[in-house]
Amino acid sequence: MKWTAFSELFSRSMSDVRAWGLVIVIAFGVIFTPDIVNPNDWELNTTNLTDGLSIYENEDYVYPPWSLVLLWPYSLMTAEGARMMAVVVIAWMSYLRGWNLGRFLSIVANPLFIYTLLFSNLDLLVITFPILLWEVSQKSKRWSWVGMGIALAIMMIKPQGTWLVILYLLWQDRTNWKTLLRAIAVCAVIILPAALIGSPPLLLQWLDNILHPSLQNQKFWGMNNVSMSGQFGMLVALPAVALVMGGFYLLMRRLNKPWKRDQSYALLLSSSMLISPYTSTQSVIAALAFVPSWSITFVHYILTILTGVLQTFIPITSFWIILYILSALWMSSSRSDLGVSGAKEGES
Repeated sequence: MKWTAFSELFSRSMSDVRAWGLVIVIAFGVIFTPDIVNPNDWELNTTNLTDGLSIYENEDYVYPPWSLVLLWPYSLMTAEGARMMAVVVIAWMSYLRGWNLGRFLSIVANPLFIYTLLFSNLDLLVITFPILLWEVSQKSKRWSWVGMGIALAIMMIKPQGTWLVILYLLWQDRTNWKTLLRAIAVCAVIILPAALIGSPPLLLQWLDNILHPSLQNQKFWGMNNVSMSGQFGMLVALPAVALVMGGFYLLMRRLNKPWKRDQSYALLLSSSMLISPYTSTQSVIAALAFVPSWSITFVHYILTILTGVLQTFIPITSFWIILYILSALWMSSSRSDLGVSGAKEGES
């Protein structure tokens, strides 16, 4: 009897008000996530926003100039609010996809989601959320280009994780070129003024901080970097990622495995992260969130335990991340894991 009730709870649609009641409980619950990371990502990302045009005098600051505009909502929501909003973004995606409560819970129970919460990280807000905003905006008949332009600008906060998805979204919507041009114009209006202001322009100051990292960033990037190019160089990373990820995609098509839009998102986001010189481990859940299931979460716990036992995560982070991603993509292709979302999502 108890198992039946438990099963019914997990199968409840995310359009059910009672499911959102549980979402609210979880969202408020993460406020009390232990503060074991000091300083956390919220503090690192927002403390210097009030410095304005002098922001890059702090050599540790490496977010792009348009963060002076776009990160203020993140700053105002506080670290606790950032954790709450991470849960809300996952719930919103689950609702839009037509997933049930069980799939939503499988994401918030994933070890990489929990890891991200410990940092009060913003990546779900600037990678996953704007992709959803792009999709929702496309459905608007008159003002779609406004929402799409804002989505592009938000994705540009973390270009190292989103650049391949941005190209994919633009290509997928290429026939609607007038709307795309307007969306790109909106994005430019948001980011270019911040990039070009200052002496020298903030864009150049930002690039200088990236190309000549501070001692603190060298330490952080050495300890927490999923990038294959950061570990082995671009000449190794680019062909390796293309071979592994491209080969995996072709294998899935060869085997006639179902391949949906969300799997393309996950593959392209993770490929961007592996190729770019630096991406933190906290970013990975932004890709994995698109291909959830409890079987995937279970496998990810096994991989997480293995990395701890073998103590090899930092030396070969990119290898482990590839295993996290490919296992999720493989299992998400099973028809039982596609669930109701399979009927809603278009082919890649």
